Amino acid sequence: MAVPFSNTKLRVPKGFQNILECLAREVLRSQPDNIHEFAAAYFEKMLKVRTGPHLPSLQLPSLPYLELYYPYHS
Repeated sequence: MAVPFSNTKLRVPKGFQNILECLAREVLRSQPDNIHEFAAAYFEKMLKVRTGPHLPSLQLPSLPYLELYYPYHS
C-alpha cells in the first residue's frame, strides 16, 4: 500500500543543524570505532559544559570621573 504524497514541510529545531555539524566534524577528526558511544560521550561533555559553573561576572575598577578625564587636576 502506497503512502499518499504530503505537502508537509518538516522543521528542524533552531540550532539542531549546527549541533549535528559539530558532531560530524568531531567524528571525522577522531575516527572512533563506535560512533554511537562517541556521540553519547560527546553530548555528555557538551551538556557538562553547558550546565557547568559559569565564569564570574567581570567588574570594572571604580575610578572617579575627574581622575579619568583630568589626570593632573589635583
